[in-house]
Amino acid sequence: MKTNLFRYIILFCLIFSSCDKNDYNRIPTTPVHISIDAARWNIYGVHAFPDHRNFIKSQQVPTGFQYSVSSSTGFGGVLLLSNYEGQPLAFDLSCPVESRANVRIEVDVDKLYAKCPVCGSTYEIFNGSGSPLSGEARKRKYFLRKYVVYGSPTSGSYVISN
Repeated sequence: MKTNLFRYIILFCLIFSSCDKNDYNRIPTTPVHISIDAARWNIYGVHAFPDHRNFIKSQQVPTGFQYSVSSSTGFGGVLLLSNYEGQPLAFDLSCPVESRANVRIEVDVDKLYAKCPVCGSTYEIFNGSGSPLSGEARKRKYFLRKYVVYGSPTSGSYVISN
């Protein structure tokens, strides 16, 4: 009898704990590799809060940026931004609610968040979390896909990858 009760308790905990998880992987895993040397970082990089820039290889965004053959910009493109401390951060531009490469979040510098123009969900980006603030994303706990930015201000070169 106690064994069955124990099983029911475990099953109950598993069911309700699984509903409370944050989803960081709603956007398909797609290669990301953007290499920006020191000279190009001065033009295409982010230098202070709230600088931000979109990188979308298929559309040649930003204009004039020379992508290499090995460059790739994720599922919907890459949002490169400078956080509150001036450090570069990167996220996929695709809204995890819509989960389509052509539905991209847009940065609202006045409100200090990113917003999906289709579903209206908003995301915290400048603290580096990509956490949902409102809308369907918050309800479903869909976070933006985050990418890694390697490099340093002393070398002046950076690589964005996953």
